[in-house]
Amino acid sequence: MGKGGKGKGRAGPSYDPHSPCGYFLAGHCRFGNECMLQHSVPYALAIRENWLHPEDAASKESLRLAAEVLIADSTKLFPRVFSRKLVVPDSMDANSSPARRWANKRQPKEPADESSDSDGFTWDRPPESIAEGNAADAKLTHILVLDLEGKEEIIEFPVIAIDLVCQVEVGRFHRYVRPEKFQKPCAGSPAQPFKEVLVDFEQWLQALLGHGLKEMGQDQSTTSFLSCGVGQCQTKLR
Repeated sequence: MGKGGKGKGRAGPSYDPHSPCGYFLAGHCRFGNECMLQHSVPYALAIRENWLHPEDAASKESLRLAAEVLIADSTKLFPRVFSRKLVVPDSMDANSSPARRWANKRQPKEPADESSDSDGFTWDRPPESIAEGNAADAKLTHILVLDLEGKEEIIEFPVIAIDLVCQVEVGRFHRYVRPEKFQKPCAGSPAQPFKEVLVDFEQWLQALLGHGLKEMGQDQSTTSFLSCGVGQCQTKLR
């Protein structure tokens, strides 16, 4: 996390012990067998596949099976851990109450069952007059939500593409990144050198939106990145 990621009164990061260890996947975890996170390539890839394809029944089943092999009483994880596609509910209007925010709760409300539409996350929608004004003036049509992971070097590169006009998610990208100092990743690690990840990302972006990173740097670009702050990118991309 960059220096700008911490604020006064803000709690430090919390880690779910059921989560895969990104450093293990990237090539090296200094905690080894004492790490509180999961060191399992199949489990991590099952989580990744479900995240990339939210609501997909096959990826849900694969994740459930991978968890059963690795974690005792894994049934408690489901359906909470299944990924969901971001979308503004049709029932939400300008008079809707303010959204409940995960940051205040530390974790989303657990739905009663898999068919439930309540996952603890709700979009805020501004009054119609404000929304119409923004739509008329804004040139952006898409944002790429970027949340780089890693302290000194990038170990994960996840992106969610959102259509601002339709207010719906339109695609996801994820790669584990192998830092330069980790020349020999763990067996089966999917981590790639950063340069290769950028090539894959460029191809994904071209296929999804019809343009690449170079076009995003132009004044007339209709796509922009959205991240946790400039500090995050400066720290990890320097």
